[in-house]
Amino acid sequence: MISPKISRKSISILGILVLIVFLSYQFLPRLYIVRVTRKHFSKDKTPLYYIVPINKKFVDVIDGAQSKISYGKCDLYLPYTVIKKTAIANTLSFTISKGKIIFIEKKEIPNNKDIALNNYVHKMMTFNGYDKILCTTPDQINFSTPYEEAKEKASLLIDKALFTAYREKIIYRFEGKDIKGLQFGDPSESENVTVEFFDKDSNLYHLIFYSFSQKEIDFVLSSLRCGNEEKRLIK
Repeated sequence: MISPKISRKSISILGILVLIVFLSYQFLPRLYIVRVTRKHFSKDKTPLYYIVPINKKFVDVIDGAQSKISYGKCDLYLPYTVIKKTAIANTLSFTISKGKIIFIEKKEIPNNKDIALNNYVHKMMTFNGYDKILCTTPDQINFSTPYEEAKEKASLLIDKALFTAYREKIIYRFEGKDIKGLQFGDPSESENVTVEFFDKDSNLYHLIFYSFSQKEIDFVLSSLRCGNEEKRLIK
């Protein structure tokens, strides 16, 4: 017959083992994610991963427009005259007076045979998806972050690599009547500035401004309309 003392000791040992297994299940995966994140995404090695979008408001413009660009269902206006228009595949380029160039392209969202991956891509390639990715930073993953949340943020950091390829130190987030978008880069520091924007139907467009000032970019983006919004008139 097993003595009560030995029985209590066995139960205690079993309880400790269960607790160890539980804590290992709860904390070891989280610990691993935190350690990997700190190793590969430090502020010294990968400072671009710590950059998040800054909200930017545009003053709506009408006066001063000298030319209009139409692409699909989108219209935008320029404060200068278009000298030359070039079409290459789905991309339109416009050479403008004063040595400025603007490119516009509608980007197709890729389809993948893997249904789960395809659904994820379509979910993330939206304004909200882009914003969620860009607002994720490595320091949001720490020892107090729940495992599932830490795992999701680690995945978002991998996705953020697509945007850090621009290697820009500033990102602006903007919204218009029927568009939402992001500007990558400061024209005072870079000759080329990239803009990604979505219309109200979640179609994705890609803009590149060459030799534009921020004021000129603001002018163009504030005039941008897609869909059935009221037409802009040049005065």
